[in-house]
Amino acid sequence: MSPSPLSNVPEGPVCIYCQATGVPFSRDHVIPEAFGKFENNFVLNCVCGACNQFFGDQLELVLGRNSREAILRLHHGVKAPAGAAQLKYDNAELTVGDPGPWRGARIMLAADPTGTKLDTRPLPQVGFKNEGETAWKWVSETALTDSIVDPYRKSTALIQVIGPSQDDIDRLTAKLNTLGINFNRKGSLPHPAGDDGTILTKLASKVEDRILRAMGKIAGNYVAYIHGAAFFLRPDFDDYRNWVRYGELPLWEIPPVVVVTTPVLALDSPQWRQTTGHLVTFDWNRQGDGLFAQVSLFNDLNYKILLCPRYSGLLHDIRTGHHFDLQSRSISALGAATLAG
Repeated sequence: MSPSPLSNVPEGPVCIYCQATGVPFSRDHVIPEAFGKFENNFVLNCVCGACNQFFGDQLELVLGRNSREAILRLHHGVKAPAGAAQLKYDNAELTVGDPGPWRGARIMLAADPTGTKLDTRPLPQVGFKNEGETAWKWVSETALTDSIVDPYRKSTALIQVIGPSQDDIDRLTAKLNTLGINFNRKGSLPHPAGDDGTILTKLASKVEDRILRAMGKIAGNYVAYIHGAAFFLRPDFDDYRNWVRYGELPLWEIPPVVVVTTPVLALDSPQWRQTTGHLVTFDWNRQGDGLFAQVSLFNDLNYKILLCPRYSGLLHDIRTGHHFDLQSRSISALGAATLAG
């Protein structure tokens, strides 16, 4: 059996990422505090101050403000609605999913006038549609070019200009004019919200290297917390720690992270999840003799993370998993029967 977590939280002296000694160390959380605060939280003291600062500035800031998980952070109430103003949408895209003239238009989250609830605002964009077409083509302000608008220079083309303010609409209209697109205004779009005031939205995302490494750092911290810093400092994990800390991609046959929609929990399905809490697991790789983890914030996307393709240590029972409950703020162990795979 794996050792007790509480007996394996070292004070250092070796940083589990850069392996520095004789330097200041700081407290670090397995799950970044931006994604929830929990009772009896998993905290370790084997990450040096320089590494901790790097992870916060370069990896976790992107994860918390410019990712799919950043949007879910607001959706699930981990971040107050006012935090929507900090969101960036380079790595995630929210669009209107309801049928009608707004379908596919990009939107952003914002606090409502009271500051207590989430609301939505349209991003500045132009919609194009030729006669006979059913779907609108939505184009952001920066993407408006001659080649983009060329197919819609016909007099029968339909054009919609939307934005969070009249100034945005006027600016987009002026840009269209410079591209030779002049049109007569025939009306305004009705608000896309239904009778109950809600909007069906779709969330699409891409995962850049810094997000993958942020997830890799969660997995590394989890392994060090559960199994001890000495275990994670084994040479088996050298390539992995260099990837997380310095971005040096391991020369393995497969990448260190694969993102899947397959759930972590056995009773979950791609369409239904029994919790919106965070899940982290660690186990033997079923397709080889290496070790891998799973990290799923909000029990959404599953980041399957290979920490080493071949483990040189003695075989033993290392399978562990924990659920970080956002409602009760508690952390509980997952039983073997609970985990999928």
